[in-house]
Order: sequence, then C-alpha cells, then structure tokens
Amino acid sequence: MTPDQNAAQVMGYGLRRIKAKEVDIDDRDVTIMPVMAGLRGPALTLYGRDVRMAVVHNQSSPQELWRHARWNVDPIDDCPPLTRWNFLSRLKRDTTWNLRLDMLSGFTDVDPKILYRMRAIPSITIARPKGLMLGFAMAYPLGHNTYALEGLQDTRKPVRRDIAKFSNGIALERAYASWHATPFTDVHMGVSAGWLEEMYGGAGAEVIWRPFGSPMWVGADGWEVWRRDPDSVMNVQWTDERDFTGHVRVGYDVPFSRTTFSVAAGRYLAGDYGTTVSATHAQDNGVHWRADVTWTDRKEYDGVVSDTHFDGMVRAVWPMGGKMLPTDSRVTVRQLGRDGGQMIERPQPIETFSEPLSTREIIRHWPRLLDKIH
Repeated sequence: MTPDQNAAQVMGYGLRRIKAKEVDIDDRDVTIMPVMAGLRGPALTLYGRDVRMAVVHNQSSPQELWRHARWNVDPIDDCPPLTRWNFLSRLKRDTTWNLRLDMLSGFTDVDPKILYRMRAIPSITIARPKGLMLGFAMAYPLGHNTYALEGLQDTRKPVRRDIAKFSNGIALERAYASWHATPFTDVHMGVSAGWLEEMYGGAGAEVIWRPFGSPMWVGADGWEVWRRDPDSVMNVQWTDERDFTGHVRVGYDVPFSRTTFSVAAGRYLAGDYGTTVSATHAQDNGVHWRADVTWTDRKEYDGVVSDTHFDGMVRAVWPMGGKMLPTDSRVTVRQLGRDGGQMIERPQPIETFSEPLSTREIIRHWPRLLDKIH
C-alpha cells in the first residue's frame, strides 16, 4: 500500500485477489497483512468459511467479518506485494508529486507589526523497495517582509529569527533519504538523513509503539543536526553549528473521530528543554488543522508576548489540486522572531506516517472493505 491508502482498503484488495485468482477457499484460516513503505500493519486472520461466504457467495458483510476477526495472532514472516513487471508503471505508482503554497504569518513588537512570508514548494517523494524513501523539494520565494527581525538585539545564536536570510532566493528546501521498518509487532521505526528542512541538515531516528486495539501510542525521536548556511548557493552548505534535539511523545487518537491529542517533552533546537501540547484534526474533505502550545526553560525577550517561556502555533493545510498534480496550501500563524521551543520539521513524522495502519483508521474504512469485490 502507499501512504495515501488505508489498511482496510488494502485488505479488501487482498480478498479481491483471492477471488480473481479463483482460489479454492476451504475452512482453513486466511491471514492478510498490509505492508506500506517498509512498515507492516496488524495481521488480520479470518475464518476460511467467512471469507468464502463474503468473496464467493456474497453472503457476508464487513461487520460480520469484523466479529470473527483476530488481530496479530499469527505473525507473518513475509508478505510479498503484487509483482509489477512494468518499470514505468511501478515508478509512477511509487512516486508522489506535490506543489505546496506555503504562507507563514505572525505578530511581533517591531515594525511592521504583522510579518509574513509566502513560498511555492514543489516536492517529489519516491518509495523504493525494502522501506527506502527518497524526498526532494525546492522553495521559490513569492514575497516576505521579515527583514524587520534582523534588528532584534538578542545576542544568542539564532534558530529561527534570521528567517529573512533563508527567504531571499530559490533554495533547496529538503533532500533526504529515509528507511522505515516494523521490527516488532505494532512497533514502527524510521531513520532519515540529509537536508531535513530549510534551516537544518543532519540525521535522526524515530520509533513509535502503536498497539492495535488501543487509541494510545508512544514514540520518541532524536536528531543530530547542523545549521545550514543562508549565504551559500541555495542554502546548501552546512555550518559548524551542531546540536542535538529529540523528544518523547505520547498521543491519544480520539475514537470515532479524526482528532488526536499528543504531548512531546525533550530538547529543542536552541538547547532549551520543555513540553509541547498538540491537537490535530482532519476533515473528510482533506483539510488538516493543528494547534500547539509550547513551554521551555528559555526566556524570550522579543515578540508580542515577550518576557515569557510560552509560545503557540496554529496551522491549517487544505488540498487544492487534482490527481495529475496534487496541490495544497499551508497557512501557519505564530510569533515570529522567537527561537525558544523550536522543533525540527521532520520529513516523515513517524506518528503521521504510520497513521493509516492505526486502529482508528482501519475501523473508519472497514465498512467499505468489500465494496469492489462483487
């Protein structure tokens, strides 16, 4: 399966393959497990009779299959995907294009009081065998007025407040390689290296425990990063400014909704320690919302809310394009010029990347499991 699919959809596809190949289904158990870019989802075991009634005789419903379903009972050593011999077809299926219109805005205590930056970010992601993924993105500036932040008197090394230097021309947004795997049942991990985001490069690892049947998940990530040089061509060169950042994360997927609450605690890019509380919500039309509140032990002296350890952010992403060239818009509102409480913009956050394999997403799509079988 690809990251834009869901596990129930792929399990239904597995049942369709059984019918298409006219497999003689007896009373032995049938086990299916979705595989996505190196990650393995929960193993589903069904009674052979139930599968025969649903696939061959059209006399069973997804709800009836659910009642007799067993999850992660019979581990699968290998679950090979459908082989595609056409190289171009395979490359097209595993390649994702996107054009993002990125708008960053915020309030500050310098003039002008409202700052903004607009960019166009085309990107490509290629999924390769054995869990390898390659990502590449460029940033094209459309306008900004963040020069006012260059006059801030903070003598500490900048983390985000010199954003104007990263907004003056065409730049390499990110270029990275990632590898994902599921070493144990319900445990997913990822390793990424390269130009991770617009201001930092480096390498890091992520892991998440997402037990099937529970709305709770626990994860952790750690990154060794170097600051990129905004005076180099397309900001490609790295400086000697090296740091470590990482967090432990606990999340709760609210059942029968698309809302998730999470808490992250750890070390931020400025070397400060603290906690971020986040809430995310996805709508059926593809719009995603996110709100963060962060507290760290670093005190900031500039901004609308100055002399404080708190920072906040609100973000919305909504789709705009079609299948030929998927396009979306992202709007982020936060205080600009603050360096405390800043996280690395991870290329493939493991909690988001593994979400299609979560209990909530499987349940949400389960009623359509048999839609395309008959």
